[in-house]
Amino acid sequence: MCQSYNMDKVGQFLKTSDESYTITASGQRVNETPLRAAFMNKKMSGSFVFETYLKRGNADGFGGLMIQDENGYYIMPYLLINAADSYYGVKVYSTDEKSWNNVVDQVRFGTMSNYDCYIRIEKRSKEIKCFWKDFENDPWTEIATYNASPDIFGYETFVGFSVCGDAKTNPAQYIFSNSILREIESPTLII
Repeated sequence: MCQSYNMDKVGQFLKTSDESYTITASGQRVNETPLRAAFMNKKMSGSFVFETYLKRGNADGFGGLMIQDENGYYIMPYLLINAADSYYGVKVYSTDEKSWNNVVDQVRFGTMSNYDCYIRIEKRSKEIKCFWKDFENDPWTEIATYNASPDIFGYETFVGFSVCGDAKTNPAQYIFSNSILREIESPTLII
């Protein structure tokens, strides 16, 4: 399912023959309220792993994976391109506080020569872990662990790709490829 929230321009979603997705969002910042973003999402039950290779498209902004509960609570590990620098981080949107919180705030890892990276989310019950990996062969680095309260991120959650602008003028665009979304099987209990 493709959606756009609170945007002046409707997000664009293109799937290419190599199974990659190009998503363009309007040029408003991710930390504005209400949320302004373009999503592709799917409802998942139980525990899962979701990862993607993330590349800059045509403009600066935030692109990442998203996990959202039915009340709008939202976690996004992201790649941010800002001029000649690239950053990773994790943002959380609280519907109670109606505000964004930077769990991991803009860790610079590259310049124009290596914008790309991998992003990963693992959800196991109420524990949600976010990972980052350089576009080469570096190992996964855990960048945040979030333990959800009992009333959010229940059995069913929405997961997908998210793109938000970083300026009021230009749209942001990201390319998502080599994406994997799989359920994590529950361990067998012997009683």
